[in-house]
Amino acid sequence: MARLTGPYIGFTGDSTRRTTTQEFPLGTRAIAENGKEYTYVKAGAAIAAKEAVNFQLSALGFDDVRKSAAAVDKFVLGLADTAFSSGDYGWVLTRGVGVTLLGSGVAAGDLLSTSGAAAGTLIKCANTAVGNRPLVCLVAESSGEGTVYFG
Repeated sequence: MARLTGPYIGFTGDSTRRTTTQEFPLGTRAIAENGKEYTYVKAGAAIAAKEAVNFQLSALGFDDVRKSAAAVDKFVLGLADTAFSSGDYGWVLTRGVGVTLLGSGVAAGDLLSTSGAAAGTLIKCANTAVGNRPLVCLVAESSGEGTVYFG
């Protein structure tokens, strides 16, 4: 759990809190005590802990965030530190270091993408175009998980 504070509005929150009612405006960004940045979203489907998430292309903003899928989009919004049920509101990690699911063949230093990966999983990017910010593998574990940096 990370204690969150908003950079522009005076509130505090908990990065692992999930609710069925909206507590903050969707898209609100908050900074944790450890410097990580989180964004407040609504899950459009169930999301497991450690899965990469993105917007659905048909969605309006942060109201339909789902596990990333190759067929949907290559842009990764963030990581779910804690699982979401469909319709839950909560925070996703959008900047900083986190643990996520990795496909095979990922090594430290690789740029990452969802292109060709299983839903919620990241793989080595085929080129250097990974959206508008860096997503880099720091440590790849044999368990299929790894530590990544969202810039």
